[in-house]
Parts: sequence; structure tokens; C-alpha cells
Amino acid sequence: MAETPEKVESFINELFSACHPAALRDFDRLRDFARGKGHSGEIERWDWAYYSEKLKKVLYNIDDEILKAVFKSGERSKCNFWIGIKLYGLHFSENKKIPVYHSEVKTWEVTDHDGSLLCNFIH
Repeated sequence: MAETPEKVESFINELFSACHPAALRDFDRLRDFARGKGHSGEIERWDWAYYSEKLKKVLYNIDDEILKAVFKSGERSKCNFWIGIKLYGLHFSENKKIPVYHSEVKTWEVTDHDGSLLCNFIH
């Protein structure tokens, strides 16, 4: 936890300094791409998502519509668990002792690599 408002402000300023050049670079790339697709004028908030999706398709061959089908709700959960396991050494086990409000809801216990309980969560 941040101990003082000054530390919070310092962190925010450091974060801004680190991220701002990359954000400007990304914005310039997107603006140039949009102009190449016939967009005139400034890039507005509502243009950002549309052209970002098109640019991702061109640069990385990523199609959000295809990814949505691949990462259905259950598949996203498996992916999130896998990330927690591989990156952080977490362990997930279903905890049936916690009451749930619907039969499709599951509760999970999360433990650290040494078996220490970190939390329980509902999904």
C-alpha cells in the first residue's frame, strides 16, 4: 500500500513518463494506418477501437471475433488458471464447502507454491 499521497503521485508520474512515449508512438501508428484507409481528420475516441482492430489484423493476423469463439467462458477460465500456475506457481482447487447461489457457480481455493492459502474466489 502507498504510505503517503506523495508516493502515489510519484508513482503516477513515473508510470506516465515510462508509458507516454510508447502511447504516442502507438497513436501515430494508428493515425497513419487510419489515414491510409481513407480516414480524414483527427482520430476520435470512437475511431480508436475500430482502427485498432483493423491494424491488429494487418500487423499480427489477430481477429478478435475468432478469439471470442476460441476463448469461450470456460476456456478463458482454463487459460487464466494456466497463467496463474505457470507464471506464479499458484494452485487452484475447487472448494465445495462454500455455498453458491447457482449450480453453475464454482468456488475455488488458491494456494501458493508452498501450500499457503491465498484466497477463495467464486467463478
